[in-house]
Formats: sequence, structure tokens, C-alpha cells
Amino acid sequence: MINVASCTLVSHLAPEGGRARALGAFNAVQGFGSIFGPLLGGLVAALFGYGPAFATSVALVLAGTGVLWTTRISDA
Repeated sequence: MINVASCTLVSHLAPEGGRARALGAFNAVQGFGSIFGPLLGGLVAALFGYGPAFATSVALVLAGTGVLWTTRISDA
């Protein structure tokens, strides 16, 4: 459900001439994250415990939000 909604959102927000590139980039990042996220999360949890693993996740989400916020393209 989330994958379908996020692909629809990317398709809606991308400029008409850049939809293929935007969806390709989105799917590449999503695939990369779905493979390496659990691997790295498991490694951090095994080495340092669950607290640092969740803290790392929160830090990455905040960093991603900051990148999106600073590179956001306005509708105007």
C-alpha cells in the first residue's frame, strides 16, 4: 500500500518530462534501502544494542528530511 502511494506521489510531483527519471531514482533508492537498511540495522543492533540502532534510524530519517526540505522545489 505504501509503495503504491509513494510511487503515485512521486509521479504526481515530478515534472511531466522528468517522470521516468524521478520514478527510476525513487525505485533505485527504495531498492537500495530495502536491501541495506535491514543489514546495517542488524549489524548496529548486534554490535551496539537496540537503542543505538533505533537512534541511527531516527538520525537517518531526520537527515533525509533535512535534505528534502533544503532541496524542495516550490510550486511557484
